[in-house]
Amino acid sequence: MKPVIINKNTLITYIFFIFSPIFSIPLILIQLFNNVNKGMVLLISALYALLSFKYIPNITNDKKRYIERFDLFSGYDFKELINYFVTVKRPDFVFDGINFAFSKLGLGVNYFFFFITFVTIYLYFCFIKLQCSKMSNKKFLFGIFTVLFVVFSVSLPSIFSGVRFLFAGSIFVWGVYFLFADDRRLWLVFCLFLTSALTHYSFILLIFAALFSVVNYKRVVISLILFVSLLLLFGTSVAKESFESILSFLTLPESYLNKASLYMQEDIESSFNAKILSFLRHLWLFYLMVFLFFNYERNSKYYAFIVNLVFVVCFVSFIDTAFYRYALFLKILFVPYVFYLSTKRESAGTNVNFLLFSVFYFLGFVVDIVVIRDNIAASYSSGVWSLYEILTTSNADISLVE
Repeated sequence: MKPVIINKNTLITYIFFIFSPIFSIPLILIQLFNNVNKGMVLLISALYALLSFKYIPNITNDKKRYIERFDLFSGYDFKELINYFVTVKRPDFVFDGINFAFSKLGLGVNYFFFFITFVTIYLYFCFIKLQCSKMSNKKFLFGIFTVLFVVFSVSLPSIFSGVRFLFAGSIFVWGVYFLFADDRRLWLVFCLFLTSALTHYSFILLIFAALFSVVNYKRVVISLILFVSLLLLFGTSVAKESFESILSFLTLPESYLNKASLYMQEDIESSFNAKILSFLRHLWLFYLMVFLFFNYERNSKYYAFIVNLVFVVCFVSFIDTAFYRYALFLKILFVPYVFYLSTKRESAGTNVNFLLFSVFYFLGFVVDIVVIRDNIAASYSSGVWSLYEILTTSNADISLVE
């Protein structure tokens, strides 16, 4: 049996992490700079999970609703849980099912968020790594810049509060991976897509986007899709009428129809500063549409999938909540394609595109920090310097009033 060899610096990084996750960050970056990947994704996922463990949400945030359900489920037995699902008429029960399971373990709700966040981040990193390896036909290794690129692609408010959507997405991406694999296993694709939809209903629309990507699009079709997407993005009234027409033909649970109607009736008044922040947060999307138009990939199903996702994002642009969710998911799924192009084309143009997307992604990351700055200050001002402090202090009963 071949002995397992552990890099000395990797071992030191793990030891530092056990004593103080915060102080281990420089060591993780040094390891990545030296192209040492072994165990680093695991530590990065654990860092996200610990930050989620400590995160204090606003009183109107999704995380607050999940905490309330955790408290509710702690008094339920399995039969009462089933009755709850029947009463609320929500088929996407997977997330709440896991919440129920953790409520029965006798642990705090923070451990539920730790688990969900860890799995979500870890699955995304693994998907990006394997998808890049598959597209470039060679083993892909994360470096310091590629890891930072992935970090900038993840929405902080979503991973720390609205994690149900991203958790469903971390399952969905593996359905995409196996759908485009050479040895396509349709039963596995079906199970993964179904599980993602049963975790968050909004992935039903993305399943169709993935299935339509199996067909090779001609350049004229790609151009047409991108042109229509642009029209929908700036002509929200047309998109809204089209969406309402499609919705009228669908048979959906009453709770989902009510939620869809509520989303469409939203009229969010934003300050000038908020509009500027939103524009900066989505600069990458405008450049992405231009980039896709001038970088046509005839035989790439993943390229077609990205184009289809752009269409979906623009199609729901009149619904702020749906637009934001789909856009942030597209932002993550575009990462493997950027890395693939950087390995495929060693040219000045490729380097410029990578740099521009890095800048746009970083701007979005900074905007996220600005948006949740009060939550960050309240969550991490104390009790974060050692792993013991983090795991023995709970913020689950605290929320900020907006």
